[in-house]
Amino acid sequence: MILKMYKVDDAVNVINKVKNNELVLNINLRQNFDIIKPVLLLSKNDTINFNDYNYLHLPELKRFYFIDEVTGVNNKLFSLMCSCDLLETYKDEILNSNTRYFRKIRQGDYFEGDLDMSTRKTVKKVFGNKEVELETTILITTIEDRPE
Repeated sequence: MILKMYKVDDAVNVINKVKNNELVLNINLRQNFDIIKPVLLLSKNDTINFNDYNYLHLPELKRFYFIDEVTGVNNKLFSLMCSCDLLETYKDEILNSNTRYFRKIRQGDYFEGDLDMSTRKTVKKVFGNKEVELETTILITTIEDRPE
């Protein structure tokens, strides 16, 4: 199976990442290969520094992956811990969908649906121990603000 490794400088939440320094390797996958968070064991090669790469593509599986960690297992093997890049893997479906993608919701935002009816709801943030006046049914979501 072909493995293509790249150096990518784009953020993780970007579609159509710019891929640089392509390296093509021929690999064999184990039978219990995890398609979502794979760990690849690659033979050490004096001409390749696996730390120079942070992204890979498995064309046969039609999947793209971030290389999260590169570890030397022994003097002959390197371990690449990866995670699936869902945006790049499913970019055609995302870009061709009829869905509108929004930023995070903010005070004053509203939603308009167009199935059988439209709804317009104003978003209001209520902080602290405040009593809310109920005019109609209301759905309340609470989020604890924790320091990061």
